[in-house]
Amino acid sequence: LRRQEGIERVVVVYAPFIYNAVPDVTRVRGHSHYNFPTFREQKKEALERAAAAGFDVIDYIDITNAEALRGGSQYAPLALYLDHTHFSPLGVERLLPYLRRP
Repeated sequence: LRRQEGIERVVVVYAPFIYNAVPDVTRVRGHSHYNFPTFREQKKEALERAAAAGFDVIDYIDITNAEALRGGSQYAPLALYLDHTHFSPLGVERLLPYLRRP
């Protein structure tokens, strides 16, 4: 599809559930998602395959970690999500610079 449509750049964004993006504050003992799957092996394989195929790769965990540093709190990345999986407007805003990189 990339060649057929003349697409110059493909970017694969690994967008984790909030439980995997900020586990220290979302995996509360007794909560229904305390034991939510981590998908570590699937993530590793997907990112490796995407990179091997020549695609640019963005791990949203890097963005949540940067937000924690920027906000000075382990809770700061929560503002990047609307719910357990969808990015907030701020979450999309934080992703844009990564997408604009050559």
